[in-house]
Parts: sequence; C-alpha cells; structure tokens
Amino acid sequence: MEQKADTFVFSTTAKPDLVNVDADKVLLWDKKDNKPAEDLIFQFKNAPAYLDRKEAIDFFGKKSMPELSLGLTDKFAGLRKASIDLLARSKFATDGKVIETIESIANNDKDKKTKAAALKFLAETTDAKYLGLFNKYVSDSSYSVSGAALEGLMTIEPAKSYELAKKHSVDAKGVLADVVSAKFSANGKEEDFDFIANRYNDAPPSQEKIEMTEAFCEYLAKVNDVNKVKKGVDYILKFRGFIPEHLRGMLDGFFKAGLNKVSQSKPVEVSEYINKSFK
Repeated sequence: MEQKADTFVFSTTAKPDLVNVDADKVLLWDKKDNKPAEDLIFQFKNAPAYLDRKEAIDFFGKKSMPELSLGLTDKFAGLRKASIDLLARSKFATDGKVIETIESIANNDKDKKTKAAALKFLAETTDAKYLGLFNKYVSDSSYSVSGAALEGLMTIEPAKSYELAKKHSVDAKGVLADVVSAKFSANGKEEDFDFIANRYNDAPPSQEKIEMTEAFCEYLAKVNDVNKVKKGVDYILKFRGFIPEHLRGMLDGFFKAGLNKVSQSKPVEVSEYINKSFK
C-alpha cells in the first residue's frame, strides 16, 4: 500500500468461497469486512484460527442466526463459552437441541469457565430437573463452577437461598463469594456483618465495587449495631478516597444517596458521623 486509499482488484474464474484478509492475524489495525452470511459460515467451518471463528460467532450472534449453536462444539473452550453467553441472550435459548448440547457441556466439559457458563445458562431456565446437577457441582474445586451451581440452586429453591449462601460462605472466593455476598447483602442478618463488610472492603476499586456499594448501603441500613454501621461507613469512604478527584465529584451524589439510606433509621450520631467524615 502506497497511498492513503488504495483499491486492489484480483481476477478469478469463479467466486471465491472466502476472502480472508490478514489470515495470519498479524496486522495491527481496525478491519471492516462486508462479507455475506454464507462467507462467515464457510469461514467458521474451514478457517483454522481462533479469531476467524470468533469473528464468525460474533456475526451469527449479531444477526440471530441458528449457526450460532455451531460454536457449542468448537475445539476452543473460549468459543464454546462465548457461544453459550450469546445463546443465553438469543431467541434460541429455548431450543431443545441447544439446551441438550449445553446440558452435555455442563456435565462433561473439562474447561471450568465453559462448564460454569453452561450451569449458569441452565440456572436461568429455572427448571427443577437440574437440581441434582447443581447439587453435584456446588462444591466443585472451581469457584466459577461452584458459584454458578449455587446460583442455580438459589433460583430453583429461593426459599432456601439464605441458608445455602450461609452454608457455602466459609472460605468462599471468586465467583462463589460474589454469589454469596450478593445474597447476604440482600437478605443478610446482623451476624453476617464481618463476611459482608470484609468482602466489600477487600474488593479492589472498580466499576464492580461501585455497584457493590449500593447493595452494601442497603445492608447497613438493616444493621442495628452503631459501631458496625460506622465501620461500614468507613469502608465506603475509604473506597471513595481511592477515586481520582476529577471523577469523585461525578460520583459524590451516588455516595451521598447511599449513605443517606444508611442514616435514615439510625440514631442521630450516625448521620453526624457521616457528615463529619464525608469531606
């Protein structure tokens, strides 16, 4: 290429099955293709590279094409997982063959993240027939798998959600701890304070922690021990302190709204403590 814009023309005796520019995936660039659907189907079935097939799967998902289910049996675990995630949000989520294949993945796939995605997909069906499957994997060594299984159990047995979260809260980490923490924040009791507060405090500054803050404030509003409430407020303001000043102003309304919920049903000393600490 020697010009700002170049056009390349190649003569062929027949329409090619696929035009795959940068087939080795070595160029640093933004690429815009205008391939028809049949080319992407051919690409998925014949192109060897991970990115070739990911590109095709993304296209199938965007266009709501049934070929999206082809990704469930791909040799790359990342593409199997991506296909499950896309299918969960598609019109094919209730397709019998799709569900049957995802059941097989939940039972047999060796990749833990893919297995977890399959369990999460099945949990969203709320079908009680998966109760045994979720019980089988709720104690899995992978926190992503056990977390997805616990989420499934909570979906099928909502009345037992709190007890299930309590049972699996010991040494919970990763996705499992996220599921447990979310349930405790929504339904937790005063005795759960240490687990919930420490989980919140240990979470690194992130968008996810901003989302956690709202649930944490709702939990603190239910805590009666003033010293525990103050400790929770300290953790929230500690997180606020990590936010760069040029962004903090944009989020202060969010923090104030959450802390106001905390102080509404508490003794005056709590609101005074918040007002004094919020600088």
